[in-house]
Amino acid sequence: MKSFTRLLPVLLLAACCTGCVLTPRSHVQREYYDLQSPVAGKNNALLMVSAVSNDSPAQSRMLFRFAGNRMVHDNNNCWVQMPERMLQRYLEQAFALPDNTRLSKTASLRCTITAFEFDMIKSEAVLAMKYEMRYDLRHEAGTLLIKEKIKSNAPTELADAMSRAAGKAAEQIGRAAGKIRSGN
Repeated sequence: MKSFTRLLPVLLLAACCTGCVLTPRSHVQREYYDLQSPVAGKNNALLMVSAVSNDSPAQSRMLFRFAGNRMVHDNNNCWVQMPERMLQRYLEQAFALPDNTRLSKTASLRCTITAFEFDMIKSEAVLAMKYEMRYDLRHEAGTLLIKEKIKSNAPTELADAMSRAAGKAAEQIGRAAGKIRSGN
């Protein structure tokens, strides 16, 4: 009887551990999203994207802002790349240079992302960035804040809204590039 009382805690521990191992766990599949490709030929500014960096807390997981300035990363819905890589790729596609373009004729662009998130209070995708352009001896710096309405909380809609924001950012950057190249 004495040995049974010593063995009882071991048996209980083994039963608990076995229950944890044999209990089925729900597994949520991680999904990855990308920005849509820009419309080819929409931006005709001669612009070379030299660098895009990221000063925002956004990483490869989607980032949500809630009431009380609470920020939450989504572990199940992720970006296919870091925001700065996706935006650089997007801008390079938006401002694709013709093969015969001389680099001396192009303006140079550097950007820093300051927000790449979803404001769940206002139902908006938010893309904010600082940019700097150089052409010859001219220099222009500015900031952009693009907000696009989110139709639903579905991850595909979130990615679509961020794509629309990237498109608007490219349009505004294209206009600024036209100004700097014309000297206005």
